[in-house]
Order: sequence, then C-alpha cells, then structure tokens
Amino acid sequence: MEIPTDTELWNRFKTGDRNAFSIIYKRYFPTMYAYGCSMGITHDNVKDAIQEVFMNLYFAPHMEIESNTLKFYLLRSVKNKILDLWRSQKNKIGISENDYNFTINFTIEDKLMEDEEYTAIKQRISHMLNTLTNHQKEVMYLRYIEELDYETIAQLMNIKVQSVRNIVCKSVEKLKSLSPDEFLCFLALLSSPLAN
Repeated sequence: MEIPTDTELWNRFKTGDRNAFSIIYKRYFPTMYAYGCSMGITHDNVKDAIQEVFMNLYFAPHMEIESNTLKFYLLRSVKNKILDLWRSQKNKIGISENDYNFTINFTIEDKLMEDEEYTAIKQRISHMLNTLTNHQKEVMYLRYIEELDYETIAQLMNIKVQSVRNIVCKSVEKLKSLSPDEFLCFLALLSSPLAN
C-alpha cells in the first residue's frame, strides 16, 4: 500500500475526508510533540498546544495552506501556541520569541547506561550540548533531525537565512572535536528529545 503524500492528504482533507485529517495528525503529532517539549514547556501543555492547533485546523478545512508547507505550518503553529502559553504563564509582556530556553534531553536504555564507554560518550556529548546556545540547539535540531532547509528554518525562527547558515557553521565548529562515533551518537541522542 502506497503512503499518501502531504499534498494528497491535504487535498483529501479539504474535500471532506476526515480520515485524511487523522493520518495528518498521526504523522505529525510526534514531530510537533518533540519540538514542543524542547521549548521548556510541560509535556501536558505541549499536548494542549498541539490539540489546539489541530482543532483550529479541523474546523477550518478550507484554510489555505500549501500542502508542501504542511510540516512548516504545523511546527510554526505549535511554536506560536507554546510561546503564547509561556508568555501568559510568565506574565511577560513584549518578550522576544527567542527568550525561551530550548533544551535537548535524552535518555539511554538501562543496558546501554551500564556500558562505561557509552556513558563516557554521553557525558562528553552532554557537555558539548551545554556549550551551544539555545539558538544553536534549535537550529541543529531543525536542520539535522527535522531535516528542514535553511529557508524554512529561517521562517520558523524569524531570522535571516544567512543567520541560520552562520549558526549551523558555528555549531558544527564547536562539535568538530567529537570523534565520528561520538558525532553519530550525538545525532542519535539529538533525535530523541521526547525523553526526560
């Protein structure tokens, strides 16, 4: 059975196919959840923000979203909902959308944690992550895990494309001291932001 593209799903949803909406939800909930959890908001609040995004989408099926930007639209929408929630909880007025603390968390299965070499790699990578700024962490996550292009990342973060390129270069420069095995481990851990 062929997996439907975002374009096919969006077109089906716009013509009243609620099953297509369900598939979109199942396809993008994990991505939105992982991204939202990295923004320093409680897991329940991230889920609430995602639900609100999908409710808005469900009740506005004729909203114009280009199907090739569906992932961007969903990530941007959940980010905006989370920032609105964060601002209201912190009673902050006029804060920048870049003031939140972007974190990358990970866990290792118990049997792997017993491996001293792996634990040493994990500690080294944790140290390296702590040297990255919030912006650098978020850009690296979006570029290497979500595989978004520079232009999309720039739109999502409201910065210039050249700034995204510079952030990637500076981040990679900081990570150059990792061995190839450590860098692969870094990418694997980076792709698991759902963990606590």
